[in-house]
Amino acid sequence: MPPDTPNSPQPPGKTPGGFSRTFARDPGRPRIGLLPERRVWIALGSAAGLVTAVALLGPLAGQGLKMSADDTRVAAADVQSPSPEAAASKSADASPSASPEHPKAPPTPEKKTTQEPSERPDAPTQPKHKDPAPPPKSAPGDSAPKGGAKKSPPRPATISGPSGAIVGMNGTCLDVAYGNPANGTQVQVHGCNGAPAQKFTMASDGTVRAVGKCMDVVNGATSDGSLIHLWDCNGSPSQQWVFSPAHDLVNRQADKCLDIRAANTSDGTRVQIANCSGNPAQKWNGPA
Repeated sequence: MPPDTPNSPQPPGKTPGGFSRTFARDPGRPRIGLLPERRVWIALGSAAGLVTAVALLGPLAGQGLKMSADDTRVAAADVQSPSPEAAASKSADASPSASPEHPKAPPTPEKKTTQEPSERPDAPTQPKHKDPAPPPKSAPGDSAPKGGAKKSPPRPATISGPSGAIVGMNGTCLDVAYGNPANGTQVQVHGCNGAPAQKFTMASDGTVRAVGKCMDVVNGATSDGSLIHLWDCNGSPSQQWVFSPAHDLVNRQADKCLDIRAANTSDGTRVQIANCSGNPAQKWNGPA
């Protein structure tokens, strides 16, 4: 569109000077060109130059920093103290001869492993070590403990007293059944025959013994009719007996007399304890 000029013909119906006033109130808009102005080109050129400078100076700055770090490490390596080997080699080169203040010690002579004999004839000789003599052996009868040995059991006390047959009613003898020395063997009456099963010892400790065992009340009972058997001698009150002047054989614990059951004198009849009544089944003649 061509620009308005003052020489253009006035449109019909309008007075002169109206356009000027209208233009003064609403001036025309600036022209819009297709190409940018000069200041735009200046801004674009400045930005392009800055980008180019950054792109060129960046690698150079990194290389410079790397070189500076390498120089710093090299300088630090140069400042470090020399190693002990280098110092030793330098000191050896500087002073080839040993210092007179510290002379080398002469070599120590080796010690001889074998001892040379003494040249003096009167030198005393060391006595040879002898093993200690073994302790004397104890005699077989020596029971004293020596050297922590186990104590031997004490020997049983010697039992003394009269031994022989104990004769009761109708001439029958007190007897150990079958001569059996086992614990619990019954004591009975039997015809006198002089067998070892009829040999009783009236011991000084108050026991009545036969075939190595003691006459004992079964279970240590004290009631009438408690039977008699053999048992290991253990010093219990049920194994204590005493002959009375009336020829009664009395058990001290029960305070009762040895008695033939039912006054039966047949072989194998057992004996017991019962209240002392003085009947013939309770009368005994012990060994003298």
